[in-house]
Amino acid sequence: MQTARLSISGMDHEGCADTLTGVLEAIDGVRTVSVSLAHNDATVQYDEQLATQEHLLSAVNDAGFIGEVQLEATV
Repeated sequence: MQTARLSISGMDHEGCADTLTGVLEAIDGVRTVSVSLAHNDATVQYDEQLATQEHLLSAVNDAGFIGEVQLEATV
């Protein structure tokens, strides 16, 4: 299991955080998602055999936001 913290640009209200949560949760292999509007980031726990950082960042970008990996750790 991997945990990635993503820096997110483009969120300006709680609806953005809700949208981003739904987009990330829809990715196969994603176990948990926590999006913080206050910190402009998302923490995602995922199965690295089903999802990759590229999947996460692609979903963020496709939703209209700009994502960047801040930290990744194996859990």
